[in-house]
Amino acid sequence: MSEAFKWVELTTVQRDILIAQHVTKIQHEWAISIVKGNTLEETNSAPKYSTDMNAAWLVVEHFRNQRFDVHVASAPLQYDVLIASRRWEWKRFEASAESAPEAICLAALRAVGVEIVV
Repeated sequence: MSEAFKWVELTTVQRDILIAQHVTKIQHEWAISIVKGNTLEETNSAPKYSTDMNAAWLVVEHFRNQRFDVHVASAPLQYDVLIASRRWEWKRFEASAESAPEAICLAALRAVGVEIVV
């Protein structure tokens, strides 16, 4: 099993590429990257999932289309996201972050089995 990705050490482009490759699985020219172990080499950029709410909402819709429940809540200093699977006896994937797009991305990566250390 490979090591976990360290979220704070990834650039925003690397974070967005992770989402494109593992969550939305969108295959476009801009989503091309090379994965060596757990090192992502930036080649082109993906949609700005981790910083732009419009792009992050595409991730939410991706899960809703697969019959997952997605809850986004705001607290005074953070956003909390819960993705729950109806198919897997309501298995839950959660994340919190200072921005909603980042919290959405973290929960989404966990939901598809990508190990992330914050």
